Amino acid sequence: MMEAQYKTKTGIFIKRTDVETPKDLFKWFAGIQEIFEAESECGCCKSQDIKFRVRTIDEYDFYELHCQCGARFQFGQNKGTAGTLFPKRDGPNGGWAYYEGAAQAAETKVVAPPPVKAIPAAVPATQVRRQPTPATPAAPRTARPQ
Repeated sequence: MMEAQYKTKTGIFIKRTDVETPKDLFKWFAGIQEIFEAESECGCCKSQDIKFRVRTIDEYDFYELHCQCGARFQFGQNKGTAGTLFPKRDGPNGGWAYYEGAAQAAETKVVAPPPVKAIPAAVPATQVRRQPTPATPAAPRTARPQ
């Protein structure tokens, strides 16, 4: 069994002691670099003040880097290999994007309802035009009992 220590470019110190072979050690280093050295600055504002964040919604965990400007960089989860992550590099900023819900909420404009039509003042009965009623057929006349 080998003992391994690693310090990422961003200053994170990681220690592991259960590595059996150099191949296992190589895989471990590759996984560490892929996640913890994925980004050293925000792809939107170029700030180096980025933090690791895990959001839990219902029973699902979402792993991401979060910047002070509100942008985030998401990691996907491998289905076949439990516990492994990979950086999602979609979009023009190399995977960094602002939360779409916040952008949509900021762009939403409050629209006032249309004005209510004024109710006309009472009109004198002499000026009211009555609509002719359709003629109804007369009921047949029957003899009255006496």
